[in-house]
Parts: sequence; C-alpha cells; structure tokens
Amino acid sequence: MPLQPSKSENMLWNSRSIGEIQEQGHLEVETKFEISSGDFDRLQTIGNVRRCERQLNVYYDAHWKLADSACTLRIRLANYSSPILALKVPVSKAGEQRVMREFEVLARDLRLESGASLHPTKIDAERELPDELQQQLARFGVRHLQRVGWVRNTRLTVEVQGIGAVELDRTKLPDGTVAHEAEIESPDAVVQRKLAVLVRHCAYDAKPSHVSKFERFRRAALSLEAMNRTCG
Repeated sequence: MPLQPSKSENMLWNSRSIGEIQEQGHLEVETKFEISSGDFDRLQTIGNVRRCERQLNVYYDAHWKLADSACTLRIRLANYSSPILALKVPVSKAGEQRVMREFEVLARDLRLESGASLHPTKIDAERELPDELQQQLARFGVRHLQRVGWVRNTRLTVEVQGIGAVELDRTKLPDGTVAHEAEIESPDAVVQRKLAVLVRHCAYDAKPSHVSKFERFRRAALSLEAMNRTCG
C-alpha cells in the first residue's frame, strides 16, 4: 500500500498557487511513481541506462517543522557532481505529478562555521545560509537546523530513444526497508505525459508517489526509534 500524505501536508500542497511561486524562484515539475523492485528492473529495459549515480542525502530540520510542511532541506553528495544544498518547498500536486519550488547552492559556497565539513551536525541559517534561503526558512519558523540523518540512494537514468529520460531510484531507509521510485522531470508537458504512459504500461505495480524521500526517511527513522524503545 503506498504511503499517503498527512493532513497537514495536503493543506500545504493545496494552499499554494503555481503563479505565486513562479514569481519567486525555480520551479521543478516532476512526475513520480512508487514502484516495486520488479518494476525497477523492468524499467531499465525500456531504453539505455546512461548513468548510475550513487547519492548520499543528508537531511536537516528543526523539530520536524520542515517535514510537517512537506519541505525538504538536504545536502546531496554524489559521484557525478559537487555537493549541493537544496531547499524544496511544495507548490501543488495532481495524481503522480507535483510542482516544487527549489533553491540550490553549492556546499562549498556556504559560510559554514564547521569549515571543511560537507555535512555538519548543525546549521545556523541566519549566519551560514544565503539571504534567500534564510527568508524561506523563516516562513516556517526555522532559524537553526539540526542534522537528522541520511539515506543512500542509487539513481539510474534511462534514456528512452526519441522521447526523453526516466530516473529510477532505489533508496535504503534507516529501518532497513528499500523504496523504489520512477521519476520524470522535463519542462515539456508532452514529454512528461508520454513517459508517464510508458512507465504505467511497463511497471505493473506503479502508483502515484505521494510523499518525498525526506518524508519516507522520517517515517522510517521514527519507526526505528519506536522499535528500539520497545526492545530496550
């Protein structure tokens, strides 16, 4: 059964208009599916796998204020790119498609007092992050961030000849479970629709992905924490 968004997450998604966010920053329009392990393997055969990226996503929050608002702040380390800090804020969603507003900055350009650390345990937004990020975080009452954990993700980029690319993610969560997703990101709505039809046709268990990787991480981390308390 696919994970469902919380009531507060639904309210956040539905309260923002795309026009309002377009005036403020970069829009990320993506179509996401929750898929099975078998789907993950089958979808690799719909085109040519042109990249295999190993990612470490390090997450930050302040008493889960960002998670409760369906936002994500993470530093991503990957084998094909420099470490990047990104803040994602929800705009809207419909079925398997969602729109996020995204701010990105190279980790090396941050004013982190921790110096060379690429994933510090704490971040003081007011002193260490660019003004635009400070302002966005302040909207959610966040000024001091704590590292809350991380997940490892393997991303395969499958190029479908004559159409575009589908990204396949296999994410290992803190409780040992593994999540699989298929993601389509393109500024061309026609390309998104064509690839979505192909994914639904080839991935027998595909369902709209209602939650972010960060929310999957949080649920798994809290589940593990509760289990450890019970066992202890």
